[in-house]
Amino acid sequence: MSVLKNVEYKTEFLRGTRAGNTAKNQVVMIINTKDNHTEIFQSYDSLICKVDYNKKKITVSSKWNYSITTLKYFYQFLREYAGIDLSCKKSIESAFEGRKIFVDKAQCFFDFILDENL
Repeated sequence: MSVLKNVEYKTEFLRGTRAGNTAKNQVVMIINTKDNHTEIFQSYDSLICKVDYNKKKITVSSKWNYSITTLKYFYQFLREYAGIDLSCKKSIESAFEGRKIFVDKAQCFFDFILDENL
């Protein structure tokens, strides 16, 4: 993990589920400050999801289902990093209807929000 003005951060590439190869266009950024822990998923050049552990909020871009590849790695990010198993499109869409989502990693409920500006 690197340190920049009291901020620790690192980037990780997700791995393909079949062959286990690094998916170079599927990046997770992990940012730690004194007061917060945030994990961000980026697919190619688009930010797809931000998990803010301080605010107990998961913010999702409108591009979350842009392609089959983005969708596949979005599900993987939610499972591997937040411990959330929303493995179908219908589950994600219903979560946007004001439902709170249990985040296994934090052992509490988070808001799940669609944000067109992410």
